[in-house]
Amino acid sequence: MSENQPDTPKIEPIWSIVANVIEERPYGQGGKETRRGTRKFRGGQKVNLQDMLSMNSRVAIVIGRHHGKHGYISCAVPMAFLTNWRIELTYIPTIIHRIQFGYATPEQYPLTPKRIAEAWIPFDGSEESRQKAQKLAESLDVIAKEEWEKFLEEIKRKRANTQSEYDNTNPNSHDG
Repeated sequence: MSENQPDTPKIEPIWSIVANVIEERPYGQGGKETRRGTRKFRGGQKVNLQDMLSMNSRVAIVIGRHHGKHGYISCAVPMAFLTNWRIELTYIPTIIHRIQFGYATPEQYPLTPKRIAEAWIPFDGSEESRQKAQKLAESLDVIAKEEWEKFLEEIKRKRANTQSEYDNTNPNSHDG
């Protein structure tokens, strides 16, 4: 390091819970259209779990690359749109920083040895953390599958209601 650079601590990899954004999903009135991914993330893209609003909220705060811009963003995504939950060692400093410090940028909240020691780190690189992260990832995968089934049932219900409303308002819609 040169004399002008501050003594930046080395960032160790951490176990992170990751998922993939759903490839395709029903969209629009009655789910008649199909969309790939979400507004912010393309289908199949890997995202890292940053936080859960609560285990009952069914919404995850995830970190991933925005499909229209460069760089990482944090975004709330319904659990129904996330699949294949698992764990991976994360080496990317930006992701590690967001998991530890939330939305603050390194410029707003520079990493110092004291701040790293005080940081909320859900999982470090240890075997114990790997096991805890694996259990949580498995639970999240089950929740996401349940949410996806609920989402599809809701789409089917809306589609049936839309069709029955159309049948009731359009006298030419019946044969006979």
